[in-house]
Amino acid sequence: MGLDFRYTCPEIDRNITYARDTIYSFIKDFVDTIKNLDEEDDENFIVSEAADDLYEDIESLFEDVRSLNEEIRRAADEQIDSLEIEKEDLQTRVEELDEEISELEYKLEHEEHE
Repeated sequence: MGLDFRYTCPEIDRNITYARDTIYSFIKDFVDTIKNLDEEDDENFIVSEAADDLYEDIESLFEDVRSLNEEIRRAADEQIDSLEIEKEDLQTRVEELDEEISELEYKLEHEEHE
């Protein structure tokens, strides 16, 4: 028995592909920017801006994964709760059946002595 949840690999694969394509395009553009730098350009500023731009481009991917993780956890919690309730119901039923067995054994025992 496993977690009853949709197949998530296609969603994750789409995000991986998007990230790979975004990073590739970003690096290509960044290399062009670096080639065109003048001596008076502030390299640290340019790198910092580029890093911020890249993060903005892929931040939603991390949020998508976070949302998917929350959905999986919620589904797991709901299924665990349901199974715990079912377990308690079954334990109660076992106790009831044990009592019935004891009562039947008692009746059998007393009927044999009559």
